Amino acid sequence: MVGSDVGLISLQTATQISGHLTPSSNNAYNLGSASLGWANVYTNDLHLSNMNKPEGNDIDGTSGTWTIQEGAENLYIINNRNNKKFKISLEEIL
Repeated sequence: MVGSDVGLISLQTATQISGHLTPSSNNAYNLGSASLGWANVYTNDLHLSNMNKPEGNDIDGTSGTWTIQEGAENLYIINNRNNKKFKISLEEIL
């Protein structure tokens, strides 16, 4: 699919990919849409970055790169720019 072409690949069975799945252009494509989202996303660590987004984020215009990791009792977030580590405070809902 190139340019404004729209295509559909219909996979009727579970599909396994033995390699990286990457877009052909940075900051140009979405995974899902506002009306068609994925039910769940399963990852090991979650890496987030907007370093290649020239305008930065929508709040203060800065860019960052972070990793979220899971511990036995807590979630942790690492600032990949300065290696500072934080624990996300969680409150159990009963």
